[in-house]
Amino acid sequence: MKRHIFGILLGLLACLGLISLRLSDPPVMASLRASGFDTLQRLWPRASPPQPVRVVAIDEAALAKLGQWPWPRDRLATLVENLTSLGAQAIVFDILFAEPDRSSPSQLVQDPAVKAMLSTQPGQDLPDHDKAFAAAIAKAPVVLAASALPAASATGPQPKAGFAVTGQEVQTGLPVMEGLVGNLPALDAAARGLGVINIDLAGNGGVVRALPLLWRGGEKPFPSLALEALRVAQGQQTVVVNGSPTLAGAVNSIRVGQIEIPTAEQGALAVYYHHDDPNLYVSAAQLLDPSQLASLRPLIEGHIVLVGATATGLLDTRVSSLGESLPGVAVHAQALEQVLSGQFLSRPEWVADFEMVLVAAAGLAFSILAGLWRPLPLIGALLATL
Repeated sequence: MKRHIFGILLGLLACLGLISLRLSDPPVMASLRASGFDTLQRLWPRASPPQPVRVVAIDEAALAKLGQWPWPRDRLATLVENLTSLGAQAIVFDILFAEPDRSSPSQLVQDPAVKAMLSTQPGQDLPDHDKAFAAAIAKAPVVLAASALPAASATGPQPKAGFAVTGQEVQTGLPVMEGLVGNLPALDAAARGLGVINIDLAGNGGVVRALPLLWRGGEKPFPSLALEALRVAQGQQTVVVNGSPTLAGAVNSIRVGQIEIPTAEQGALAVYYHHDDPNLYVSAAQLLDPSQLASLRPLIEGHIVLVGATATGLLDTRVSSLGESLPGVAVHAQALEQVLSGQFLSRPEWVADFEMVLVAAAGLAFSILAGLWRPLPLIGALLATL
């Protein structure tokens, strides 16, 4: 009899302990949930039917043919012109251009040694690669990147997108950026879209499981690179943020044009990965080879085209929930493919409360059974419910 009472008390204590653990939700619990999230994706990776998304890769082949990165921006201007002529729906740079192109003749001439060698007035009538790049951007549906900073900075660029909010306010729940760095002002002014390039890895052990679609840093939200790509590709001006009807600081979904994206409360998209597919990529070397342009039209026309570094030496590598190393630009591309295919991962708000009720019910049931059967195996089963 005493053993049965002891089993019941021990079961109740274990139940209370587990409920307290769930309420406090320490990092170890979040880590276990993240591991479970990854395991499910590895068991059931996303199917990858073709979507109109392509990556123009600054890869090893392009570097071998065209030279080390960064390239002169008149070459990037040619890349934009070629993509535009092939019918790209949007051209999205997963690259920052915060400093002037030092290879421009107009910049080289500022070097005192070069000045002494020239008889012309410095900078007079000399080509400027940044001006050529800006001119190409102005004629195309280009989205440029901006980078969120953890510390305050000088005034950064303003979002190009307009925003409409339904329900309660959403700003207070978004990830915060203290500062923002954009591109050269002439480039930002020429672009149709500006999106935050950052992939938030905090607390994820280096694995990109969620992509923030909105950031807080001013009077209105700032969109992510992927969200701006969707807006510009559809020719839209405004993003609609659907806040919770009852809970301030919570986002239910984001609508841009004809596409609605369910999100976590903080406005993030849970990325549902497929295995990395070589067919997603086209080398930038091919797009800069006039003899290959005609054959590339089927791969570019009507597509959202992201331009980014994939060469290993350029050190822009992330880890997916499938355990694969991916170039950062591929994370944005997979998120876009996922949205266009309508395959979303969601965790309803009521799940946390249901988990609490389930733990409590299981704990009480095991406590009662412990008075009838041997307690230790039952308590072990209770721990396994986590």
